[in-house]
Amino acid sequence: ISHNEPKINYFLLIYLYMNTYIKILLSNYDKNISCKRIFSGNIENSDIFIVFLHEGLGSISSWKNFPETLCNLTNVNGLIYDRDGFGNSDVIFQEYNSDFFEKQVEILNSILLELNISKCILVGHSDGLNFPQFSRDKDKSLFVM
Repeated sequence: ISHNEPKINYFLLIYLYMNTYIKILLSNYDKNISCKRIFSGNIENSDIFIVFLHEGLGSISSWKNFPETLCNLTNVNGLIYDRDGFGNSDVIFQEYNSDFFEKQVEILNSILLELNISKCILVGHSDGLNFPQFSRDKDKSLFVM
């Protein structure tokens, strides 16, 4: 038995896996959405996520380091994503009609389903605050900014 085998730091592997940018394919739209997962380091709250909803012309990068700071302070994992047509996400809906936010909530629900996130706290900035009022899922919490 060799004692020179490298020791695996599983916590570091989970941290690196969770703090990554990913593209997820939303099969019901056949389009990619760019996301960033944030791992707070707390395994016990791993089923709860803070989901950050950027303003109308924003993207993941417009949040700067606020999501990581909030997730680390609260010990809750996070998810930031580039909304439909912004940042590195594909355009799903071309037109901005009166049902715009209903369509954005559909996309959000598809993302949560794809990533197996059932419990979340929505943190919205500017028009990102409109999502919960158009959602049929009233179990989501909202933090207003």
